[in-house]
Order: sequence, then C-alpha cells, then structure tokens
Amino acid sequence: MQTLIQSAVQDLKFQKQQAVEAYCAKRRAPVFFEHYTKAIERALAVLWLELFPAGPLCLLATGGFGRGEMYPYSDVDLAIVSPEPLTEQQQEKAEIFVQALWDMQLSPAVKIGSVEELCESVREDITGDTAFLEARFLFGSHVLAEQLLQRMGLQRDTAAFIEAKMVEMQQRHAKSQGSGAVLEPNIKTCPGGLRDIHTMLWLARAQGLDAPLSTLISQG
Repeated sequence: MQTLIQSAVQDLKFQKQQAVEAYCAKRRAPVFFEHYTKAIERALAVLWLELFPAGPLCLLATGGFGRGEMYPYSDVDLAIVSPEPLTEQQQEKAEIFVQALWDMQLSPAVKIGSVEELCESVREDITGDTAFLEARFLFGSHVLAEQLLQRMGLQRDTAAFIEAKMVEMQQRHAKSQGSGAVLEPNIKTCPGGLRDIHTMLWLARAQGLDAPLSTLISQG
C-alpha cells in the first residue's frame, strides 16, 4: 500500500506541474481546473480500486471539487457513501483512504456515512447541503449515488435554501466594509467577488437550473 501511495504522490506532482505549465501557456483558469481535477481523479481511482474494488459503496466529488474548480491549494471535497451504516472493516478502509490522501499532500474534506446518515447531516447544515448540491459521481455504485442525491433533492426546501444563501451573502458583504477592504479587496469574498458568483450558481441549481462556472469564465 505504501508503495502504491508513493507512486501516486509522484504521479500527482508531475500532473500538477503539467497543469501549472498549461495554465501559464494560456493564462486561463479553466485550463488549470481541467488538468488538475483530472490529475486528482486519477490518483483517487488508484486508491479507490485498491481499497474498494467491488461492493455497494460509492465516492462522490462535492463542493469545489464537484464543480471542477480546483485551485492549487484547494481542499478535496469528497463523500464516501454506503447503503447502510459502514461495517467495521469498511470504516477501517475509509480511514486508510483518507490518510492516504493526506500522505499524497492533498487536503481532504471527507464526509462518510450511509444515505440516511448523510441526508440527516445536511438537514440543518446549509454549507453541507450546498456542497452536495454540486456533487459529482466518481466511482462505485451509480445507483447508490443517484439514490443519495435524489433523497437530498427531495428534502431540500428550495425557498428556505435561497433565503439562507442570501442572508449568508449579506453577512459576507458586511464583513467587507471599511477602508482596508476597499484598498485591498478579497476577490473571493468581497461584493461581486467569486463567492457571489458561486451563490448565483447555487441558487440556480437549487431551482433545477445548471450553469457551470467554467462556462461563465470562458464567456467572460
């Protein structure tokens, strides 16, 4: 296993450097996103097939990883989903999987649980619900992935979600007041910044619409 991780680390470093070079050649963020996202997915595939070659589980990309917007030091948002609460053996393998990601010098942010457990975990968690709104299937059971996302979609109160995201945006803007923010604005959290673009996409997706960020960037 350790040899496998070491090999994956070296390959990921090489692929990440190629992604940086591709970005430098064209100076377009979607170019880096595409190359780096694929590099991470290849590394995940190696680990997943080693630890979960067959069985009822699935792996989802969520959050920024789900939408394919991976910056050089972004967290890798993931969900390991099972039809029932994980067995002791499955839990041990999941822990090995997460530790391997740290060993690969990634920053994993992983939710692990059954469909019921994950649905319950985001019921009152707007951030978690938002992350799953951008979920993308990676490996394992397609049926289980569809079951989870359908359940989450049905339990989501669209009106309440929209209201919560608007309040969240207003609070973020309030923190961006003052001369310091004007002189040196945070391009992610300031009014009109990247997080506001994300918010528009989340509100659209919650209403059944879809507009990838990469499409907006390439058209901008």
